[in-house]
Amino acid sequence: GGIYNVGLGVVTIQNGSTVNGNTAADEGGGIYNGERLGFINDTATVNITNSTVNGNSAGTLGGGIFNEGPFDSNVTVNITTSIIGSVAQPNTAAHGGGIYAAAQSATGFSNVNITNDSFVWNNSASGVGGGGIGIEATFDGTVNIVVTDSSISNNSAPAGQGGAIRNIADSGGMTNITFTNSSMQSNVAAGDGGAIYSDSLFNFGDDGITTIVLTNTLVQLNTSGGNGGGVYMDSTLNAHDLR
Repeated sequence: GGIYNVGLGVVTIQNGSTVNGNTAADEGGGIYNGERLGFINDTATVNITNSTVNGNSAGTLGGGIFNEGPFDSNVTVNITTSIIGSVAQPNTAAHGGGIYAAAQSATGFSNVNITNDSFVWNNSASGVGGGGIGIEATFDGTVNIVVTDSSISNNSAPAGQGGAIRNIADSGGMTNITFTNSSMQSNVAAGDGGAIYSDSLFNFGDDGITTIVLTNTLVQLNTSGGNGGGVYMDSTLNAHDLR
């Protein structure tokens, strides 16, 4: 892809910069942020301010941005007054067209902060879904998504679930999604969850836990080809919390 940042690296993209037109056969078309194989305590960080990430593609995960904390790592992407995607040049992937965030162990953390008039919009996920953002937490990993004064809109999952967000917590994984003074509008999914699709799964003797908190947040004009035009939540047990 365009930028590969692992370990203890800090990448700053600012002052009208653009990450555009990059391709990855697998993960992170525009930006890959994660840990080094075999290392511990990695804290890879990407800061995007007053910039644009668009027109990138990945064969599997994270067309615009891939952010993963597998083991003994705490990785973060901060998006401030920036745009992820565009009408003419969307980011695309099978899962997580704009952004993909994942964590895979009790010591793995993946954080994405979207703030201050940022937009994740007009991205597309061609596979399981998550046109704007794809989220997966497994084996006690934790994913935190915080959206403040921003919008996740006009994204699509033409063959999957979650036009704006597809959120999966499995095998003890935990996901926390918080929207404040924000919006999810005009997202489209062929399956369930026009804006948000959220599911917690029980595997390997443990259930995933998902928490979604929407405060002063507008969810409107989203479209689902299945159930939940706005928000769809499913669970093998009582492991959901929507506030």
